[in-house]
Amino acid sequence: MKKINLSGKHKLQAIVDNDDYEYLSFFDWYAIETNGKFYAVRSEKRSIIFMHRVIMKTPEKLVVDHKDGNGLNNQKSNIRNCTIQQNCMNRSLRSDSKTGYKGVSKTKRGWKARVFHGKKTIYNKTFNNIEDAIKAYKEAAKKAFGDFAKEDSAMNL
Repeated sequence: MKKINLSGKHKLQAIVDNDDYEYLSFFDWYAIETNGKFYAVRSEKRSIIFMHRVIMKTPEKLVVDHKDGNGLNNQKSNIRNCTIQQNCMNRSLRSDSKTGYKGVSKTKRGWKARVFHGKKTIYNKTFNNIEDAIKAYKEAAKKAFGDFAKEDSAMNL
């Protein structure tokens, strides 16, 4: 693992694999913020080139998913090419969550665990306690999304 300093006011660094460092360090990279996350980019002929797309040689119709949600962690073990839909499966907890757990909400009847795939609800059950709802959400998300199911601390009881 090596770090590449990014120019700009934020003084951030991108993390890359040793075998990518030499090639990537030839370019002047800087950080941009998109949807609250930072990414390493460079400019070329009025275009913005994302470091993670260069590393993964991402085809035009695909995107790159950062498994840990850190847009500056561009190690190959952390990034993968995927569809937009797969990338959405790996989203973090929403900022407006009232429970602090992804896919879990409080209702009058208890704790609801719901999993959405696209615009369709594919899992929707109510439990007497939050622990059972969290566990059920985690299992349903893993079944529906496989490796793209978000594994964050809120889901790991």
